[in-house]
Amino acid sequence: IVQTVLKLRDRLEILNVSFPFEESNISISLSLNSICGGRNDLSQYSNQNQSAKSEDEQTRNAQTRSTDDGSLFGIDWDSLAIDLLTFNESEMCEQTYITGSSNTMEIITVNRSCRCVLFDQVLNSNPILKQLLSIVRPILYGKIYYHPSNIHYDNIIKQINQTFEALDELVHLFRRIRLTFQPTYDIFQLICNIFSNSSFICDQLSTYKSAINTLTILTEFIACTELNRFIAMNNQLDMIREGQTKSVTNNFLAAIEFMNKITNNDSLPKHIQFKIRMTLDQVDNTFRTEDRYFSYAPRSSAPSSTKYHSYVFIYLQNAIERAIISA
Repeated sequence: IVQTVLKLRDRLEILNVSFPFEESNISISLSLNSICGGRNDLSQYSNQNQSAKSEDEQTRNAQTRSTDDGSLFGIDWDSLAIDLLTFNESEMCEQTYITGSSNTMEIITVNRSCRCVLFDQVLNSNPILKQLLSIVRPILYGKIYYHPSNIHYDNIIKQINQTFEALDELVHLFRRIRLTFQPTYDIFQLICNIFSNSSFICDQLSTYKSAINTLTILTEFIACTELNRFIAMNNQLDMIREGQTKSVTNNFLAAIEFMNKITNNDSLPKHIQFKIRMTLDQVDNTFRTEDRYFSYAPRSSAPSSTKYHSYVFIYLQNAIERAIISA
């Protein structure tokens, strides 16, 4: 076989085709000039096409990188941070929901913080973030109704609501940090505009600005969380009707029904029973307690396969049980 290859190499050398052999590694290089009979125009045309293709690919890659670096999900987050601060913290705006279809279409208007309304408008502009927002909305804005209301159950609910009160303190802390960073950034910006040789400071401004904008977006997103979550209802029927109505505008998270019938004069029983009710889309179907097709792998496709975790059912149950133990 080796002799045959060597003979073939000798014959191809007539056509100026080189086959350099290096022990076990064999590299083959063909000269387009020799195969085309010495026509340089074809070889140059091929080289020009290859160089043009490589330049086009580099240009497309550069454009893709600049698009990805400039805006994530097609949203200018720096502009969003600036627009959020144009509204006051307590400024309210109207937000419109369109429910139903064709003849049964209904327009519902609710009042909400202008910064939260701006978040909804921006996030709804992207299809991926729109799906994520449909999951996050009830967690941010959803009310939690409970029945019955008395001294014992109100005390349990008050302890659960301390979690949301802690979020308010976190928002105030983040806003103080941002107000501390902003004057420093303005000073650096002024120095950069006055002194042209302060290249080090100017290079750090973009990073400093990105950090402030990220903190602003995170703070205002957490601030959209409804703090006064729990509302006492007179009876079970009113609680169900109110939950069905508020779920249309994403203002309903869950309903808690305490099963023990006690009054203010009674003592809190040692064993407390309660129910947590949520919309059908946020909990698993209880008709089947196992998957139709058995698999050894755990459920990992959130949120469809992990509804009890994704829609805070487990966390709400844990908060209620901890409050009952502490009561």
